[in-house]
Amino acid sequence: MTLETKLSILLSIVLAAVLIAILIPSVKMIVKDRKRFLMLFFSMASMCYLLSALYWIAYEIIRPGTRMPFAADEIADCSLILLLSASLETLLHDKKKNIPGELIFTFLYVSVNIALWIAWSGEWVQDIVFGLPYYYFLWLIIRGIRTSKALKRPELIACIVAPFVIVGFQTANLLTTGNLRNAADLMAYSLIYFFMAWLGIKSIKSGNIYLRYAFFFWTLIAMYSCSGYLYLVATSSNILAMIVIYLSVKKETLKNDIR
Repeated sequence: MTLETKLSILLSIVLAAVLIAILIPSVKMIVKDRKRFLMLFFSMASMCYLLSALYWIAYEIIRPGTRMPFAADEIADCSLILLLSASLETLLHDKKKNIPGELIFTFLYVSVNIALWIAWSGEWVQDIVFGLPYYYFLWLIIRGIRTSKALKRPELIACIVAPFVIVGFQTANLLTTGNLRNAADLMAYSLIYFFMAWLGIKSIKSGNIYLRYAFFFWTLIAMYSCSGYLYLVATSSNILAMIVIYLSVKKETLKNDIR
């Protein structure tokens, strides 16, 4: 078992521990009041993520260093995204749901990522089925950022342009060789992690729940786009994202109770 695999298992254990620590107080809040739907859906999402993490730990111990085929963890991950989407639905009440720009951006960006996942893995069914929930999840995040006015116009433009610039470099990586491929690879990874760091800091400082969901979304994109030690960095960021989302969900739930 390589050092990289050992670190991957360790991070999965940390993720599982964090999720358990999140679930214990969350369940207590739900037991006190079953109408706390935001916390309910988030807790169910956390449970799915915990099952996925436990499955991954077992797989890495039994078959270290081998690629996992389509398995139960994919079902748990799909459930995670759908339940997080349901939690966002409890917060969004704007009537202007069908804004063309938001729908077009969501469709194009998620579709391009699914195409990249297929190109990297060669697993058509898994990547298409697994990618479908992301359309709805990203659209809800975008709606939330718009309605809450979480970003200034220049920041919003950057958030629209940067993801497509990144997938452009990722596509170039697939189509080129030699120095051009290495350069495209370097630019893609640099932008992925720069954007992830900026989004993480912005979401934590602002306390905006939609930006924190966006941070979580981007850590998943980074995890699916990277391998090796960069994947471990993305996983660590993903754990942080779950913590900050929980803090926002808890705050929002208690605020609604006061009302």
